[in-house]
Amino acid sequence: MSSAPVVTRPASLTLAAAQVASEACRAKANAIKCPMNIAIVDHTTYLLHFERMPGCKITCIDISMSKAYTAAGHHAPTSTWKDIVYPGGAAYGINNGNDGKFMYVPGGIPVAQAGVDAIMKLVEKKR
Repeated sequence: MSSAPVVTRPASLTLAAAQVASEACRAKANAIKCPMNIAIVDHTTYLLHFERMPGCKITCIDISMSKAYTAAGHHAPTSTWKDIVYPGGAAYGINNGNDGKFMYVPGGIPVAQAGVDAIMKLVEKKR
């Protein structure tokens, strides 16, 4: 007797949860007086929510989306790559792949901590 394979998929971030996370990230950015582009992707690495705060650099829009893509795609902060992307490093040239969307500049975190905290509070309310 053969059993059917078990297929699992990662939990998907909802738009409502992404908006809660974005609000928390915006509050943190305001607290540290640093306007930011806030890009949130789901487990598929596709953009789910984006917010550009007033005064934020327009040139960083694509950078924020690439950071979110890289962090979600590798389940790790973009800063993970900083020591191995230099010439001669094990991942040198990796930024040339994925249509140039691979971003190793620090700051991309799989849902920034302020956003994670906000999502956890949202989950607790629903229990």
